[in-house]
Parts: sequence; structure tokens; C-alpha cells
Amino acid sequence: MSDYLWFWAAKYLVELILCIGAMVPILLMAASQARRQSRCRHDTGVNETQACDAICRKCGKNLGFIGAWRARTATEGSKNG
Repeated sequence: MSDYLWFWAAKYLVELILCIGAMVPILLMAASQARRQSRCRHDTGVNETQACDAICRKCGKNLGFIGAWRARTATEGSKNG
């Protein structure tokens, strides 16, 4: 009877280790992407999607509605120059 108990306990631990091992690279990639997007100044221009979203060319972050992004950059440009 105790052999079955050890089998199920070991099976649970192996599944837990495999799950953690699969999640670590995914979390590291997500953290890397978030760090890159938070440090980006989004000044290299944007690509426009068919849904009228502005996507930063450098980091890939969705900057929202393209019209709002254009208005924001126009006001920033008039303040700087």
C-alpha cells in the first residue's frame, strides 16, 4: 500500500518540477519584454495596424489609438521647437 502512496507523491513532485521548469523561461521572456518596453522612449516612429493602433517600431508596444498618438507627438513637437 505504501508503494502506491510513494508513486503518487513522486508523480506529483515530478509534475510540479516540470511545470515550474516550463514557466520559468516564459516568465523571463515576459519580464525582458516588459523591461525593454518600459525603457523605450517610443521616438523612432510607429507602425499603424488595421485597427488604428500605433505600435512602436523599436519595442513593439501598443501605444493606443493612432489619432491620439499623432496629437500627442504634435503637441510635444510644438513644445520642443
